[in-house]
Amino acid sequence: MKIVYCLLEMNTPGGIGRVASLKANYLAKLGWDVYIITTDQNGLPPYYYLDSNIKLIDLGLNIQESLANCSYWKWYFRRKKIFQQHFLKLSSLLDEIKPDFVVSTFSSEANFLYKIKDGSKKILECHFNHDYQYIMAKVYEYGRLKSILVKMKTMNDERLVKKYDAFVCLTHEDKQLWPRLSNIYVIPNMTSFSDTGQKIQRENVVLAVGHFNRQKSFDKLIRIWRLICSKHPQWSLHIYGAGEDEAVYRKLINKLDLNHSVLLHKPTDKIQELYTTSSILCMTSTYEGLPMVLLEAMACGLPCIAYTCKCGPKDVIADNVTGFLIPEDDERGFAEKLSILMGDVDLRKRMVEASYARSVCYSQDAVMAQWLKLFNSLVK
Repeated sequence: MKIVYCLLEMNTPGGIGRVASLKANYLAKLGWDVYIITTDQNGLPPYYYLDSNIKLIDLGLNIQESLANCSYWKWYFRRKKIFQQHFLKLSSLLDEIKPDFVVSTFSSEANFLYKIKDGSKKILECHFNHDYQYIMAKVYEYGRLKSILVKMKTMNDERLVKKYDAFVCLTHEDKQLWPRLSNIYVIPNMTSFSDTGQKIQRENVVLAVGHFNRQKSFDKLIRIWRLICSKHPQWSLHIYGAGEDEAVYRKLINKLDLNHSVLLHKPTDKIQELYTTSSILCMTSTYEGLPMVLLEAMACGLPCIAYTCKCGPKDVIADNVTGFLIPEDDERGFAEKLSILMGDVDLRKRMVEASYARSVCYSQDAVMAQWLKLFNSLVK
């Protein structure tokens, strides 16, 4: 079988690239002919490991750079021209490859991929959720015009997903947000992490991982930490990531006099080691698709506390079993549960074992079995 994955790029850390590399490597080991086609690779090597048999091809469109810092009308016409170039280049390449399946990760090709008549089955997968653009409009305080455009974009997405042979979302929660569709499937992300079998001594560390931006909202976590840190002086909060809000976080840490217990770190490729040596993971996102950080942490036996944002936490975390689910923006409720977990060694141990057991549902074999079942059904 031949399969093509279409992505924006594979040169930076991120959930979409990580999951795509895992699926591509898995299929390559099964003997599939796997291609990854990008538009913005910029001549850089892939950030995540790819099997040597996988063909990585970049179309050289540099879409993000071309559309950056444009006025709306300039952006609109430039985007239209780039789409035309993208359509022609991708059509020619797919006609040459002649794949059995082409999977779009909802990058720009999602707008036209279904029109390309190369004989393949077209699959669209969404790594965010139906309402994420509405949530962004609220968080970033969009103006009236931009809010209208967001509504139009969401309505267009609802029409677009119907045109594909299969539309895959990540959670059952998200499935309920889309209109009734006969082609919708729920297949979660997967993780390559697993229990090493070694009993590692966990440190008094609360961990958070993600981009430093308003989506991840680590400023909320820093304020939560201020409510309880005096009760647990032997504990510290470590936040790993990078992004535009780093200066905001550092200013807040200084303002709340938390430099002694809150540390910001750059991204690391040793994240599995951090999961296995920390004691608790916290997530304060305003929206998600299905966060890899929760799946990876759970696979390493790490109890998780998260806001019930759309979407992901409610699918992954078994409340009071593998961690705690907190109503959105309830900082005192979050602080209370975090404090309880920090102070109760036996509770943490029970949640560690429960997390290991639950993580099996998100293993590579379990998730790829669902993808292979979908591929087979489309062929039949």
